[in-house]
Amino acid sequence: MCTAFGVHFFGPPFKLTLVHFLIDCAHYGVIRRRHFSATSLKELFDTIRISDVIVFSRDISLSIIAYKGVFLFTTSSFTF
Repeated sequence: MCTAFGVHFFGPPFKLTLVHFLIDCAHYGVIRRRHFSATSLKELFDTIRISDVIVFSRDISLSIIAYKGVFLFTTSSFTF
């Protein structure tokens, strides 16, 4: 669970991906359900208005930084 991000990094390798934040992350589940419900990225982008995804991203303070093909994700509760 994302309430203890450090566990993901000091335990088995864990990747924080866009799928994690938008679909899988239990920590943001309540907020996510206010905006949309999807089980995959394909379902999300095929059936949900992009404005709902953007508002959800804003509500969890998700920032995506792209540099030379590498994407970094940060939220207000975790920064790297």
